[in-house]
Amino acid sequence: MKKAVAYARYSSETQTDDSIEAQLREIRKYAESKGYSLEQEYIDRAKSASSADRPAFQQLFKDVKANKYEAVIIHKIDRFARNIKDAAWYKGELDHYGVELLSVSEDLQGNSGDLVFNIMSSVADWYLKNLKTEIYTKTRVTAEKAFFLGGIPPYGYATQKTYEETFINGIEKKTSRSQYVVNDKESIVIEEMFNLACRGLSCAKIAIELNKLGYRNRQGNEWSYSTIYDMVRNPKYKGTFTWCRGYRRNGRAERDDTIVVENAVPAIVSVDVWEKAQTVSAVRKKEKKHKTVYLCKDLVFCGKCGSKMIPSGGRLASYVCAEWKKAAQYGKATDHFLSVATKKLEDYITNYILYEVLDIADYSALVNGINKYMETTVKDKSFLIEKLKVEKKEYERKNSNLLEAIENGINIEQAKQKFYEYKVAVAEIDKKLENLMNVDKIFNLSIEDIKTMIEEMKRNLQSDDYEQKRIVVESVIKKITVLESHFFKVEINESFEYIKGLNSIV
Repeated sequence: MKKAVAYARYSSETQTDDSIEAQLREIRKYAESKGYSLEQEYIDRAKSASSADRPAFQQLFKDVKANKYEAVIIHKIDRFARNIKDAAWYKGELDHYGVELLSVSEDLQGNSGDLVFNIMSSVADWYLKNLKTEIYTKTRVTAEKAFFLGGIPPYGYATQKTYEETFINGIEKKTSRSQYVVNDKESIVIEEMFNLACRGLSCAKIAIELNKLGYRNRQGNEWSYSTIYDMVRNPKYKGTFTWCRGYRRNGRAERDDTIVVENAVPAIVSVDVWEKAQTVSAVRKKEKKHKTVYLCKDLVFCGKCGSKMIPSGGRLASYVCAEWKKAAQYGKATDHFLSVATKKLEDYITNYILYEVLDIADYSALVNGINKYMETTVKDKSFLIEKLKVEKKEYERKNSNLLEAIENGINIEQAKQKFYEYKVAVAEIDKKLENLMNVDKIFNLSIEDIKTMIEEMKRNLQSDDYEQKRIVVESVIKKITVLESHFFKVEINESFEYIKGLNSIV
């Protein structure tokens, strides 16, 4: 007989062991009828299914990983996990160890009962937009009251605990919140920053002046132009709370749903000073007749030396070899020069994505293929995450060793180059980890879903919206190598490589 275990749980203090016993009684009958030997019963009393510290549940999975059992029997899915998404993840873990999940009340076997609806990690974000709606709505209500919403408070501020009092059916409820307070030490730097901005200094010059005065950021590093640029435009410093300013890729973009609450944050500078800083900055800023955007920035590499190819303006916008440009700036000779017109490269990449990757001939075959492909990804997820974490720690260790290397005489420029390489490597690992974590998100994937997503990607790629086009390019393209003859070697991200392969088959 196959060895099985029972798992039972009740989540409320108002429930009793009668609930547990009722579950176990049904599980025992089920095990006997199906020919399973019930070896152990794991019980969590008054534990929420969303709680990560369910002791019996955690012990169950430890024993599963030790290959002690062949099946886990539950009374109902809601006793196993708080929702179908969590249940699907835990079932995926059981599948990984070859352990069946059986339910007295639901049929979890076969295609009709399969809880895991898989989707490529690299396109999970497209679906997550729908899942974020509920969180967005709840957060928006809190934001309208100008409470601190988590993360790291802006330089110049700290947070302190407070309570929000609400009344539901005449009953008072206190909810723990956090609110902004001024960090006295940091606020001195903010005041000096705005004074310099009002005098007409550029952000670069403000950084120089602050550094000369010995001021440092929270990490103990010198101030940079980009940090100050964002800070002098942050309305919190004049006491105005804002939420949903811009987007992830463009923090300065205007949005219709931005929340603005005046006089909700303790001001560090007056409204007049803040407004003057904006006015002076606008006057000093030179208007550019035309600004070239580079769709493939950070994705293009020189086929001769392997260096990145960076945007270069001038009469004809282009990508040029970074090593060549660096040498040219210092009047040094190089053994090669490589450049490609921006339009030529980006037209090629756009057409490549449209007609080589996203031109789907058979959506049914694609959906079936994705699900099969993701079975392995879900099962191997834990292994992959641990492997990536080890790689990340190694790069972080290398970065920490750079200071010692500098003291031992390593060339500063070499150190900077290594630091950049390690930083890029860590960023790539973080992106992979994020994609793997998105596999947890469960969707009811249909042919129409994937078709809608692909069509949206096509529309965005052909639109005039640079941000949307860039999102598509980054999702699909991993690396572009410009060869000597100006042919391009294109490497695409793994999941889209898989889609491309399916297209060629169908």
